[in-house]
Amino acid sequence: MPLLLFWYILRDLLKVLAISTAVLVTIISFGAAIRPLSDGTLGPVALLKFIFLAMPPMLQFALPFSAAFSATMVYHRMSSDNEIAACAASGVSYPQLLLPAATLGVVLTISLSLISNYVSPAFWEAMARTSSRSVADVVVGRISRGEPVQTDTVTLFARNAQRIDVPEGRDADAAIWLDRVLAVNSNKGEIVSTQTGRQCIIYLKHVGNMTVISPIMDQARMFQVKEEGGQTRLRIGEATLPDLVVEDEIERSPRFMDVGRLNAVYKAPETYSRVSRKIDELRRWMTQRELFRIVDQRLRESGSIRFTVSLLDQHNKLTTSQAELRGGGLTELDAMTWSVLPPASGGPCRLTIVQGITQTVAFESMQVRLRPRIRLLPEEPTLDIEFTNVNQIALDTTPTRSRQFERQTLSNLRVDSPIVRALQGQPARQLVQTARQYGDDVTLKRLDQAIGNEVVRLKRNIVARIHERTAMSVSCLVMMLLGSILAIMMRNALPLTVYFWSFIPAILGLVVISSGADVVNDVSQVSHADILGLVVMWSGNLIMAVLSLAFLRRVMRN
Repeated sequence: MPLLLFWYILRDLLKVLAISTAVLVTIISFGAAIRPLSDGTLGPVALLKFIFLAMPPMLQFALPFSAAFSATMVYHRMSSDNEIAACAASGVSYPQLLLPAATLGVVLTISLSLISNYVSPAFWEAMARTSSRSVADVVVGRISRGEPVQTDTVTLFARNAQRIDVPEGRDADAAIWLDRVLAVNSNKGEIVSTQTGRQCIIYLKHVGNMTVISPIMDQARMFQVKEEGGQTRLRIGEATLPDLVVEDEIERSPRFMDVGRLNAVYKAPETYSRVSRKIDELRRWMTQRELFRIVDQRLRESGSIRFTVSLLDQHNKLTTSQAELRGGGLTELDAMTWSVLPPASGGPCRLTIVQGITQTVAFESMQVRLRPRIRLLPEEPTLDIEFTNVNQIALDTTPTRSRQFERQTLSNLRVDSPIVRALQGQPARQLVQTARQYGDDVTLKRLDQAIGNEVVRLKRNIVARIHERTAMSVSCLVMMLLGSILAIMMRNALPLTVYFWSFIPAILGLVVISSGADVVNDVSQVSHADILGLVVMWSGNLIMAVLSLAFLRRVMRN
């Protein structure tokens, strides 16, 4: 093939390709912005930024169609002007005439593969962050609309909310001021206590893919709910509410990873956040079982155990104190509630608070329950202790005074033995082996199976993502060749008619690629779903390639 003819065809292909790609990328980028725009998360400036960020990822969808369009337009014009016939009469074969389209198709395939695997992931993540709101904005938005902020155990209401600057010395990424606050603490759907305050400051700290919300209430009134109804006021002053832990909206999913990161995560699944969270669930369960074992063992061996607890002093400031619990051991009521057995010597269970060397207050009750509280790892667990029909004795007065309460609760009791630290460095397989000592095979099997399913889901997702990107890139070459051959074969048809017939198999090919990726990601009981998905994924390009060869043979015979 003469070099002049090669550059002549290639130049026309590049012209049409550049124009059609620019138009398609712009249209698709605007289309991608419709949903976040309708949700109200994109302002005018953010909209322009989002469209700009969407352009590199949208090349993955626009380039195959613009390649087919450019090949169809250029070769159909050459056929209509009898340039193809003249070249064939002068000894230039049809495969040689298709060489410029094939060359450009190979270049586009390589370029799109590099963009999809190394460039687009960063833009996908930037798009997601642009179109999403931070946790602080979500909290302010919900409060402003009169909606509560809630987790499984705490529901927070307020009259008004606004973001403020983080005070100096406070370890937080953002701060929110709330006016007229009501916090409702619940357990299994039942209200345990309520806290009200004139104002509240919420501090937000990002930890990995989580955000820890720490509310501190000023001029607070804390109420304990009685079993038969009514409330008992406990304390007035500053109150630190339990932390609320929420997942960030943006997570580093395989869609946001380049091929190097995908390969690294495939080899080390424990580094992936979702797998890591499943492993942390196993660590939390092991932490709970170990905490139960430690408390039960010390109570049975020595009849007492000491805790560290933070309490409000007379000036409403948090101080660290010691608490000693006397009992005969533990019995498990359910997964999150333990009952303290009476001491071997008889009598009620007794918890004594010691500030410095002075015993300040004691709680005596025959019904004492412990509830473990395990928040973000690697924080050590704490215990909430609840007394029913309790006798509260003030030991720092002369004479001592006692009062009767239906229920009293102390929070954030810590044992002096590190539990989480010993579990953090162990991989999942070693954790499972260590967990067998607790004997709960049903729960352990469920947690182990959840980790295994998440690893399988991750690996299939990675395989599907890599093959999908490659198949989309190869479709540039196949669709360009199919459009060129159809344009030569249908020389007497309108250009858009030719493009329509090349557009139909192209659409079907892309649909098959996406469907194959979904089949690979299927972690159900379908046998060999990953192999079946890969076959389906590549069948679209294979069918278009077979059609191209069949049409080429027909053109060459004529």
